[in-house]
Amino acid sequence: MLLRFAPRKITLIMLAVVIGGFFALPNVLSEDQRGWHPGNPMNLGLDLRGGASILLEVDPEELRTNRMREISRDIRDTLLDRPRVGARREVNEAGDAVIVQLTDAADMDEAMRRIRKWARLRLARSACRTR
Repeated sequence: MLLRFAPRKITLIMLAVVIGGFFALPNVLSEDQRGWHPGNPMNLGLDLRGGASILLEVDPEELRTNRMREISRDIRDTLLDRPRVGARREVNEAGDAVIVQLTDAADMDEAMRRIRKWARLRLARSACRTR
């Protein structure tokens, strides 16, 4: 069964197609052929003119430094939880380790327990992100 449209609707659709074609003509005509047409060609967006390419570059040293600072802050926050473990922490010069110096040797077990717990949580979080 074919669709049957009223002649009025067919006329409107054909008129819209002809008007759209007329306004699109400058895009397919050369400069010389366009002389009689009142419109200008449409400016094509970057994606239609061939696209855009973006190059992102990461500085590995800066990334490592930022990650070590973040780890150092996280360890500080972990050790400052109640009961507080007194410690001084710093990132070594090579930027590949966080050095924690406890102010009281008696806090060693508690500090190690908290740091291990923090490391397990961090590993679990990163494993969830990679799935």
